[in-house]
Amino acid sequence: SPDLLVASPILQQLFRCATEGMKLDHRDANKGTLNFLENTISFGLSLREKPKPECAAGLQQALVNQGGAIVEGLSLALAGHIPAYTLERGHGSIAGILWKMHLLMP
Repeated sequence: SPDLLVASPILQQLFRCATEGMKLDHRDANKGTLNFLENTISFGLSLREKPKPECAAGLQQALVNQGGAIVEGLSLALAGHIPAYTLERGHGSIAGILWKMHLLMP
């Protein structure tokens, strides 16, 4: 269960690393970064069904601090300024991450 990670301040650092990982011109590293982002945001969506206040607060704080940089990186990838290997297909797609962030944010 990712509860301990999501509730800790380390999540913000991992999001910061993910924004840098998006810039890598390496298919597997880029895919792993995007999978991490989508899995974490999917976990946030699951908190609506099984509320865990400490996890929700940790994820919200991390997204408040790093969400803009994540969206900026995804936008740069869509615009072709940084590598983009999975725009709309499969898990860890840029479109999937943006859609789930949209669903997660009030």
